[in-house]
Formats: sequence, C-alpha cells, structure tokens
Amino acid sequence: MITQRPLAVVVIGGPVSATLLTLIVLPALYLMIAMRWPASLASGDALPMH
Repeated sequence: MITQRPLAVVVIGGPVSATLLTLIVLPALYLMIAMRWPASLASGDALPMH
C-alpha cells in the first residue's frame, strides 16, 4: 500500500502535466514568440532562398 501512492501520483500527474503543457504553456510560448518576431521573418520573405 505504501508504494502504490507514489505510483498513483506519477500515473495521474504525468498525463495532467502533459495536457497542461500542450494546451496552455506551448500556445502561450508560441504567442510570445510570434509577438516579438518581425512579420517579414515570420512569413519567410526576408530569408534568402538558395
């Protein structure tokens, strides 16, 4: 019974933290980068094509 509680925390905490990361942290990070990045670089216009 003693070893089941830490295992349960890991089993439940893993998917919960992955879901929060995917639904909240990554979109927020994307928006922060998109706001700071110049529009010309984001669209690829300023990058040379070789």
